[in-house]
Amino acid sequence: MNQVLYDRLLETARSGRVTSYSDVAPLVGLDMSCENDRTRIGDLLDDISSFEFRNGRPLLSAVVIRADLNMPGAGFFELAARSGLFHGNDRVVFWARELTRVHDYWRGR
Repeated sequence: MNQVLYDRLLETARSGRVTSYSDVAPLVGLDMSCENDRTRIGDLLDDISSFEFRNGRPLLSAVVIRADLNMPGAGFFELAARSGLFHGNDRVVFWARELTRVHDYWRGR
């Protein structure tokens, strides 16, 4: 798991904010204009949220959004479905709930 990225996500969650893929990608030497780098940032975020899920915490990558959609990309929802957390089609409602869980969990920790 990439500690630099994890720490940034924790900081974002603790402050009750969101960040974008293009803001966090450079932290790990990635460029969102490159398809391979977009795949790689998705993999890194998947690793982090999988770790969080295994440890009984909400999906931390909920704080990372696509600026053009104002919500996470498809990989976030695929992970949530694989984890048994997301069922159905209403991505906005699921993401809003998961983001609230992330903010509530990490606030003050």
